Amino acid sequence: MRLSPLSLPAGHTQTLCLVYPPTLHDWPPLQALRRRLKDELARSRLQLPGAAP
Repeated sequence: MRLSPLSLPAGHTQTLCLVYPPTLHDWPPLQALRRRLKDELARSRLQLPGAAP
């Protein structure tokens, strides 16, 4: 996942939420998906100008 080089003015962005039933919180495939999304977002943030490692 890479961040877009385009920037959007504040107030014109939307938040993406991963929603699932609480009973699936510990389901291994869902845990893997959450971990992958967090890891990819962390890597993408490092591509931002001025980002610290």
